[in-house]
Amino acid sequence: MEIPTRKDPAEAGDKERRFYVFAPASVVLALQAEGVARVTDPWRLGGAVLAQWVAVGCPDEIKPRDEGDRG
Repeated sequence: MEIPTRKDPAEAGDKERRFYVFAPASVVLALQAEGVARVTDPWRLGGAVLAQWVAVGCPDEIKPRDEGDRG
């Protein structure tokens, strides 16, 4: 058996993968409810949130919007 050659990560694609995180029950319930409101499952919704957080450089703090500022 031979060792496979290295490939460019772009060749492998960026497949979706499910992984698990820990959060308080209230956060899990809120994510599930929001998933229903957005007609998606909580894993995809949570993944989208994490992807955006990573894309902006993983800031230490995310400031909540004002109630009147919801888009």
